[in-house]
Amino acid sequence: MQWSLVVGIGLALSGAVLFPSGAQAKGELVASSDPDCFGSEPKNVTFVSTRYTYVFTGSCSLAQTRLAIRVSVPWTGVGTFDPTTVQAAEDILVPAPKISEPSRPYGRFKTTMHCSSDPWLNPTVQCDQIVPTVDAPLDRTAPNAQGYRPEPLAPNIVDIVRARRRPFTSFMNQDAVNSLNRRFGAYQAQHTTNQAIRQFKKVPGILGRGIEQGDQPSQETPGTGPSSK
Repeated sequence: MQWSLVVGIGLALSGAVLFPSGAQAKGELVASSDPDCFGSEPKNVTFVSTRYTYVFTGSCSLAQTRLAIRVSVPWTGVGTFDPTTVQAAEDILVPAPKISEPSRPYGRFKTTMHCSSDPWLNPTVQCDQIVPTVDAPLDRTAPNAQGYRPEPLAPNIVDIVRARRRPFTSFMNQDAVNSLNRRFGAYQAQHTTNQAIRQFKKVPGILGRGIEQGDQPSQETPGTGPSSK
């Protein structure tokens, strides 16, 4: 697939963020020089019947607000999908700098939305009823003496979610999407097996060893069977 549209994003200021030129996303949102920024598989995945949870961690290059020096900044993201209500949610955190560190953009970005299927497992699904909640205190930082102002985080994250109608962390490279679907397939197989076992145990009259209660083998009294004659 050809990549044509270059979009600047606060979480990947050290490199261009690339979008597919087609109308539907392939599932990739990665910084060209920073593979840990976004685009890789979640670090931890949990599947239960009422919620699928995806935990992302990584680091991105951000610019300090006054010196325009780039620093590596950790970030975390948690995405959830409820298959019973088809509600998705995302919580991205770019932590504030330590008191000993220079100022830089940071914030917390939460979003809820309604999706027809899990957007992390399905790279082309689009969602609606998107409701973002943003807390990014330094996004309105005034320019420094040289007129430099760092790219704010909120517009880049929120605008991408609204434009692409998907959770921000759901833009993964194809290998990550394939791996995640294999893990989900393993969960489905185990879930089906567990359901079959539970159904078997509910059948009345069946013991664990597979002998019906009314068909217990008779216990012959020693010396009374045919072999004693």
